[in-house]
Amino acid sequence: MRNSLSNQIYQQGLGRHSEKEISQIINAEFQALSDYLADKPFFMGERPTTLDATAYGYIANMILPPFKSLIIDRVSQFNNICQYCERMKQAFFPDYLPS
Repeated sequence: MRNSLSNQIYQQGLGRHSEKEISQIINAEFQALSDYLADKPFFMGERPTTLDATAYGYIANMILPPFKSLIIDRVSQFNNICQYCERMKQAFFPDYLPS
């Protein structure tokens, strides 16, 4: 299973980078998301759109896991993204409880 997953990550492209490079890529991506979101409640303004549904899926997987990692610590420093994630969670998954 581990070899299969490692191979998939390598084939996808992310597995071809060092840990430092991956951290830099994720930081740049979250910085761009944070800049675009700015102080808006949702990416396209006052109401959530399909873009928000897609973005939340990726963002929540980086912020909400119930374990510690350097990546989670780093992306959690983007306050507007964390607040956005909480808004989306409360609006669409109010019964969500972390494992």
